[in-house]
Amino acid sequence: MKKKSYLKEKVDYTLVTIEILIIMFIAMTIENIGNKTYNIILIITIIVFVVIAEILAKYSKLVNED
Repeated sequence: MKKKSYLKEKVDYTLVTIEILIIMFIAMTIENIGNKTYNIILIITIIVFVVIAEILAKYSKLVNED
């Protein structure tokens, strides 16, 4: 049977904190939609959010409590 690998606890909490900060950033600056620079930053932020969410879904003990 293959052993499942997980992230270290500090990395887990750091990635979750980054995701919370991204959500807070979007919530506080949502009125700037339409500004070209903000739209670019928003797209990059959403891509980072999705990548971190995929990593957490696959390797996190916090998310995948068996």
